[in-house]
Amino acid sequence: MAVVIALSRRHDAPDPGVEVEETEDFERMERDVHAALRKPPTWEFKARTGSGELLHSAAGCDGCS
Repeated sequence: MAVVIALSRRHDAPDPGVEVEETEDFERMERDVHAALRKPPTWEFKARTGSGELLHSAAGCDGCS
């Protein structure tokens, strides 16, 4: 990240921001994303609400034995 910040401070760095060509495909994707975000969640975040076994086993942890 430090490298990115340093490069952004150079006199020849591009202006900040992202340019997106808003084509029909982009607008359709934007509508789909907004529609999906309005829906309630369909799964439970097990790493936070579960016993922790899923998180530990996925990382190869043996429970600090």
